[in-house]
Amino acid sequence: MLDRIQRRNEIIITVILTLIFAGLVTYNFLVVQRYNRIVGQRLERHQILETLQLEKIKARESTVAYVELRSLIKSQETADIIKFDTWYKKIEGQYLDQINEISEEFKRKVTNIEELKSLVIKRGRAAEDFKQELINIEDVPEPLDSLYFLLLDFLDNDIDTWNEVLGYYSENFSIENPSIIQDQAISELYLKNSDLYRQVEQLRLETYTEYGLESLL
Repeated sequence: MLDRIQRRNEIIITVILTLIFAGLVTYNFLVVQRYNRIVGQRLERHQILETLQLEKIKARESTVAYVELRSLIKSQETADIIKFDTWYKKIEGQYLDQINEISEEFKRKVTNIEELKSLVIKRGRAAEDFKQELINIEDVPEPLDSLYFLLLDFLDNDIDTWNEVLGYYSENFSIENPSIIQDQAISELYLKNSDLYRQVEQLRLETYTEYGLESLL
């Protein structure tokens, strides 16, 4: 009888210990699982933060690289503009010298229509020579593209103006009564010439200012 009671107690104790062990194992499993989940979440957040940090670093490096590249490009463009300006001033100076010379000749010795026509022809050729010198420039800096083509437009109009003037001179034209001044076509060409020249100077000022080259103007 006592043996039976003792065995029953042992069985009960064993069952209780088994349940306790099972509970501890389950609790331990749940704790480990929760810990792993927390660690996993932390690792995931860390990876996300690390990825974001790397992206920021790359973006910063890209920005710095872009700024440095743009700075190098602008430095090269500035050097190209200075080189172009040296050549441009040379051919522009020749053009202006020719115009001044023609103006002086007009003041000194124009006494007949043939002399006047000769000066008009010389004035037109001065514009043609200047245009040809510009066309011969093989490498125009990219920042000066618009200025370059605007200059060519100005010179084309200048050439047309003086060709139009030359067409008015005939045997019946009188030095004492230069009615050509009142001609509408000539007046319009002169006005267009003035406007184009103003645009050239304005664009040149803006471009040179952008590159810190105001001292060259």
